[in-house]
Amino acid sequence: GMPSRFTYCLTENEEDRPWESLSASKGYLPDDNVITMAMVESPRFCFDDVSDEPGRLLTGIADTMTAMGSWNMHARSDMVVAMGPQHAEICVKAGWSRADVHRRLCELAGRKVRDLKGGGNWRRERALALPIDVDPDDDDCFIPAIKNPDDLQLIVAGGWGPCTAVCHGWSGGSRAVHGSYLV
Repeated sequence: GMPSRFTYCLTENEEDRPWESLSASKGYLPDDNVITMAMVESPRFCFDDVSDEPGRLLTGIADTMTAMGSWNMHARSDMVVAMGPQHAEICVKAGWSRADVHRRLCELAGRKVRDLKGGGNWRRERALALPIDVDPDDDDCFIPAIKNPDDLQLIVAGGWGPCTAVCHGWSGGSRAVHGSYLV
């Protein structure tokens, strides 16, 4: 075994969520009971009590999404970003939708080849196996943490406070599964 083999469950904050739910973004109806299962690492804390606009806030969250030791930098894998209501509210007040935040995190989160060569799980053959165009010999080549927009599960969860949790995908790649159930 290993220390990251734990199970945890969380729910979106229905009361303080300022935009549509993850299930609605996946095409489910408001009255559907939906569960999303994703195999991810333990949450990484992203504390930011300084940012008061989305650009700065999302830059910090995107940096947390690009940990060199995470599989998201070296393979296609899901990631869960659970924004606290306070961070989500900063985006909403600036007129940003859930889709805007999702899109911007996908654009920002990544590292250049030169950075990845300095540590973590870098291997040339892993870079060549990615499902995107990568030149492992170009130190300025940008490798996104999110290889496909469907791989980012963005939710609002937790209570009020300047915190977001980033949960990197599991080794070798994992895909979230969404489904409805009867109560």
